[in-house]
Amino acid sequence: MVIRHRLEPITSITNDLSNFCALGTLFFYALPRVPANGAEAPDGWFWFDTPFNYNLVLFSPSAGGNRTFSAIVADIRYLVDRGYLRVTYRVFQLHGLETIAVVRLYALPADVKGNTVVREFRETISRFKKTSAQDTKYRTVMGQLIGVLDYTATAWNISSSDQLMDHIRSGTLLFPMTSPWSEFSLKKVGSTNKLWPNEEQSLSFELKRMAEECSILPTGPTWSNARNQSSNVRAEERLLEAYENVKSPSFAHLNSDKVSKLQKEIIHSILSDEIPGLKSDLYTYQRQSVAKMLEREYFPVRAVMPNLLRVTSTKQLATKAKDFFFDMNTYQIVNYPETFTTPRGGILAENMGLGKTLICLALVCASKLELSVIPPQHHFYERSDPQVQSLSTYCVRQIGKESIPWKAYIDRLPSNCIRLLQEYTGFFEVSEADNMMSMLRRTRLRSESDMTRFEKRKVYLCSTTLVVTPDNIWHQWTHEIEKHVKDGYLNVLYFRNKDSLLGVDHKTIIASDMVIMAISCFTSPASVSLMKNIHWKRFIIDEGHSMTSKTSNAVYLAKEMSADRKWVITGTPTAGLTRLHVNEEQDKAEQSSVYTAKKTFDAKDDLSRIGAIVQNFLKIDPWASSSKLWRSSILEPFLAAPYNFDIQLQEFLSCVLVRHSMADVETEVKLPPLHHMAVFLEPSYFDKLSINLYTAVLATNAVTSERTDRDYMFHPNNRPQLRRLITNLRRATFFWTGFTIDDLDALVAICKTALEKKDDAGNHYYSPEDRQLLVKSVYFSKKALANPRWRTASAIQEMNYYVEGLPQLFTSSLSIEVFSKDISVYGAPQLLMAQRIFLKNRFVRSNELLETRLLEEVRPFWANYWKKAAGKTRRRENDRNGISEKISYVEGNSQKIQQNGSAPKHTGTLVTTTGGKRRLSDSSNEAMISLKKDSQIQNLVKNAHESDVETATLLGKIKTSRIVGTASAKLSYMAARLLEHQLEGTKSIVFYEFEDSAYYLTEMLDILGVGYLMYATYLKAADRPKNLDQFSDSPNGLALIMDLKLAAHGLNIVAATRVYFLNPVWDRAVEAQAVKRAHRIGQKNVVRVETLMLKNTIEEEMYNKRFKDGNEINEISDHDLIDDSGMQEFVMRHDFLRIRNGEEEQKPVVAPAVNVERRLSTFGTTETDGYGLLEPKGSLQPDGSRIWDLPLFSQTSLERLSEHMSKVKEKKAVANEAAPKPAEKRVKFI
Repeated sequence: MVIRHRLEPITSITNDLSNFCALGTLFFYALPRVPANGAEAPDGWFWFDTPFNYNLVLFSPSAGGNRTFSAIVADIRYLVDRGYLRVTYRVFQLHGLETIAVVRLYALPADVKGNTVVREFRETISRFKKTSAQDTKYRTVMGQLIGVLDYTATAWNISSSDQLMDHIRSGTLLFPMTSPWSEFSLKKVGSTNKLWPNEEQSLSFELKRMAEECSILPTGPTWSNARNQSSNVRAEERLLEAYENVKSPSFAHLNSDKVSKLQKEIIHSILSDEIPGLKSDLYTYQRQSVAKMLEREYFPVRAVMPNLLRVTSTKQLATKAKDFFFDMNTYQIVNYPETFTTPRGGILAENMGLGKTLICLALVCASKLELSVIPPQHHFYERSDPQVQSLSTYCVRQIGKESIPWKAYIDRLPSNCIRLLQEYTGFFEVSEADNMMSMLRRTRLRSESDMTRFEKRKVYLCSTTLVVTPDNIWHQWTHEIEKHVKDGYLNVLYFRNKDSLLGVDHKTIIASDMVIMAISCFTSPASVSLMKNIHWKRFIIDEGHSMTSKTSNAVYLAKEMSADRKWVITGTPTAGLTRLHVNEEQDKAEQSSVYTAKKTFDAKDDLSRIGAIVQNFLKIDPWASSSKLWRSSILEPFLAAPYNFDIQLQEFLSCVLVRHSMADVETEVKLPPLHHMAVFLEPSYFDKLSINLYTAVLATNAVTSERTDRDYMFHPNNRPQLRRLITNLRRATFFWTGFTIDDLDALVAICKTALEKKDDAGNHYYSPEDRQLLVKSVYFSKKALANPRWRTASAIQEMNYYVEGLPQLFTSSLSIEVFSKDISVYGAPQLLMAQRIFLKNRFVRSNELLETRLLEEVRPFWANYWKKAAGKTRRRENDRNGISEKISYVEGNSQKIQQNGSAPKHTGTLVTTTGGKRRLSDSSNEAMISLKKDSQIQNLVKNAHESDVETATLLGKIKTSRIVGTASAKLSYMAARLLEHQLEGTKSIVFYEFEDSAYYLTEMLDILGVGYLMYATYLKAADRPKNLDQFSDSPNGLALIMDLKLAAHGLNIVAATRVYFLNPVWDRAVEAQAVKRAHRIGQKNVVRVETLMLKNTIEEEMYNKRFKDGNEINEISDHDLIDDSGMQEFVMRHDFLRIRNGEEEQKPVVAPAVNVERRLSTFGTTETDGYGLLEPKGSLQPDGSRIWDLPLFSQTSLERLSEHMSKVKEKKAVANEAAPKPAEKRVKFI
């Protein structure tokens, strides 16, 4: 009776097929002999009930011998006994053939009515084993059954032998119901039923069959290919497709009763482009984005969890067909799916440059009058007011409590009501405990008196939107508000830094419509203490990809921020969307040198980043409540690639993201073409020399370390040194003066020691190939040491400028080296000094006076120059630590050579040191040690006076002097490009990764008088926006020299139509976003991008990584450059660049003409005997290039110099006025 009492509840559930879902069908032969059919089931077939004794010996008329149930039947019996399945069957006799049993499998949903009874029964029958062990066993057994079931309605509804025969012929599986007898063991359940033991089971294909009610094809390539199709598609490709297929905004919920009439009117007005307070017209896609964001805020919906697959069944049960949901994680079947509530917010992920800031401003304007509401978790307790309230007070408080937007009716309200409403601010109270519910559980509060033990604070409701922006684009929000919002419509507060919060209280903030706050201000203690008492209507994080961090202080504060609606604004929430957003066009004629800035990404990392936003910022449950749930319910299933999960992930992303596909945008907005060209330059003489010296250092290290152990630079322990070395090698492609003479002396000595090393047999120790590397290393080291210009540049770290025609008066006092009879070499400071002297003395008609003034200027110049040179040397040593450490490794190897050979040990030091600090040593500075002493300057000037008799002739010669080239191929190219852009009025952006490249470039532009502005880290954050404004507003062809680190996100620089990268960028995401600063909404002209790289160098190898077999692959690895196997292989080849005999040192200023139809002739006068000056002249060559004749003293260069000198004087004057004046001395008379 007890057993019967326990079984009645479970049997009442399992014997009622209406509680079950039709799963699938199996076909069996080799049936056992049974005395009678089972009891009739509700579907008209027979219950499939197996004997209680698992080891019962069976007999099969067709198979013979002692038999037992087969493995697949044992699996089914395991699930039936535990109430997961019920099975019915019917036997059909085929014509003259075997007897076949058709078996129907019904699955019991986990959420069936009475499921608690079912769970208790399973625990009892499993002898109270751990639930996790039961679930694992169930998943294993069910997973194998899923792979062999026939899901077609045809199989399910077979009612005759003829139908069965037709179905078998069409292709299905037949299983033996019995197998040779062996003793049963529960361990065998789920372990022996492997139809394809050597092939990985593809759940994706099986779920596809289940959802689409397909049969099974047991043989042939179609079956094999179908099963493995999903596993052949990379996760990254699938995720990109999911991103691409995120639905553009639609408004299916707009007709819901849950959306108020006022809310519907607001959304319809947005779609009709009737947004109050906005003076700019929106594109259709922008209006749709605004409306969708507002709909998300108004109407959160319940959506099915992504791990649940909906199965629509056409199989007829006892009553009717029944749909169900299949959990792809647990393999459970449920009637009613688990859901999540979409957030009141999300991620605005429109493409870079499509006006996300304007979309947000329109959202704020459209919902200006709405208020934040009291969160549901804070409605559970209200403190009663002991005083009796007046009716007006009660109404005002209720309006505040219910967040009624009373300002929408302000025209209808009497003045006294308006006054009362303005004086009262709605609020709710929160405990200082982190979580009120957990506090209730911990303390077991029972009464109101218990509640009072906890201190409470008021949190005020408001209609304010808080926008937190990166510091570098804070100013852009101010400009966008001025540009798009009508004056006075929004009350906006701006907070740039913590000092701007002084004197501000919560009343000031909640009286505003919008707060624009830089992130550095947001994370300040003053901000934290102020904002914790405000429940914001809306919280927007601009460039919110930073919210994917798990350790950032800003992420923690954003997570704790109290707000009704939360938005992350970013065109690049993940690397995958960054790649998707890049859309560069290319001409077919330019295919050989065009590349796009797309990058590969890691799907796992991408989804993890979205998960961080979902959990930490948007706080979407259930993921926000369980740190591991995102991984188990989203990440792992996606990587396992089950059927339809990509579509379900896409549906989930559509609930979080607001974005348009580019196809939808381009139906209305067409950005001008974007052409991205790779420019391969022939390295200059000094480029080759610098790169070869790096190659020599690496080659010598590889040989002498024998490419093993820690002495070898590519040993894992040497990663920091190798990273610095490779970085400096990349810097050397612009210009490099990091090697000292002592460095090369040491390198030559080490190579010679290695070349002389012998083995025990007296043969050369190293292979012929390695000896050849050592010989080349010695050759190029000596070539550098023998070059006076290299020695001088190494000593004073100046770019070499080659100037022709400058009189000896200037040459002898300012040049750093003589190159030929007519050409001398100068550094930029020396040329700028020459221009300054000429500017101040261009009208002097006396030689003696000119000489005197020259001496007056030159003496302090050199004294100050050497002071700066010492500081520059110290800074260089910080940059070249990798070199010194590298040569130290080489020198250590030479000591090993000395121990095993007869060559003398090299004992030379790398640099001369004083007190542990590096300085300009005598050897490294020998070219300059006696340069420009006062007495020598006087003698040189005297000699110059004897040779230049006529002052007029002297001035004329000065005017005709010209720059014939530089030591850097990239510098000469950029000078030609930017000079032509200035003359044509074209604005350009030049991105640099390494500060020394920008330093040399701006020196050249100063010399030529080319206008430029800086956007760099050394500028104050407040000054950078001013330069951007000046750049955009200027009518001239300016260049903006921008640090790539500051160019990644948010900036709008559509004034520029030319973009240059001084070197290839390894991180494609950074490069793509930098390009998008100019190529975005608002750009009306074609944008042309050029990336400079030297031929046959590490830069060209970086470029080649973008191609495979001549076709662009648009991928590059995310890891460091030194970790890339291809880049390592290139560096370890130790290819030296060939320097031809008689190769010119200087690189002329030449580049392909921007406009071949325009003749850029000389500006100004050609008169050299008067006061007129020459201007740069670009001559078009037959090959389409333009070579520039650059006078050292042009009108534009002197005007810029004069402007600079005036600014310096103004700064000094201001500084002097601000400085405290010394106390006035009083004379005491005695």
